[in-house]
Amino acid sequence: MAAKRRNSSVVFRPFTFQTTNEAAFRTVAGSCFAATIGRRCGMMFLGRYAMESPLKGKVLIATEELLDPNFARTVVLIVQHDENGAMGLIINRALETTVAEAWTQVSSVPYDNDDPLYQGGPCEGPLIVLHRNAAKGQVEVVDGIWLSSDADAVKSLVDDVTLPVKFFVGYAGWTGMQLETELSEGAWQVAEIDSSLLMSTPPELWEELQAAAQRVLRSGTTRPAVDPRLIPPDPSVN
Repeated sequence: MAAKRRNSSVVFRPFTFQTTNEAAFRTVAGSCFAATIGRRCGMMFLGRYAMESPLKGKVLIATEELLDPNFARTVVLIVQHDENGAMGLIINRALETTVAEAWTQVSSVPYDNDDPLYQGGPCEGPLIVLHRNAAKGQVEVVDGIWLSSDADAVKSLVDDVTLPVKFFVGYAGWTGMQLETELSEGAWQVAEIDSSLLMSTPPELWEELQAAAQRVLRSGTTRPAVDPRLIPPDPSVN
């Protein structure tokens, strides 16, 4: 039942993120938990409400200097972000396990889906699904793409044979100001990409985005992802 892949050209659209308190953030209500696996994981908040965040819906592209094996050569979709922290999903780290195989661990009813399961990050969590069914979505990440992790919502997506869907195990979490500090240290570039690439991700996405970013930087048409003039001497202090 693998979704047909669209041939989308990879376009790098830089996004300038300012580490200031200008944006008004609103915490999403819902269930939350935290786990620590090799690094401190931020809280995971999920709810049926929109969030105002300059990074929500953007992608983080790991720079070549980021050597942490949890995130080296990754592209991370930011699904939630506020002053308490951020949550994201690594969209380009497919596992050998298929969704159908993973589903046997949560249900006795088979699910015919041979798409790969994706490693969303190093933090433990429930099965997380990106999809386009607004009625069963908890958080709208970008226009037309929703996230669900509630067990009943995920089961309903499976029962309805909803397409396209993308399943993740684990997530990436940052505590308050942790991601902003990593941005100021040059660990990530921030960009916007075509939403079709979020659902159908080519294996070489990180390499293509790196090449596109270099072309943009050589053209001199963009500023760094973080304006260094706006970074406080101590990024941990708002």
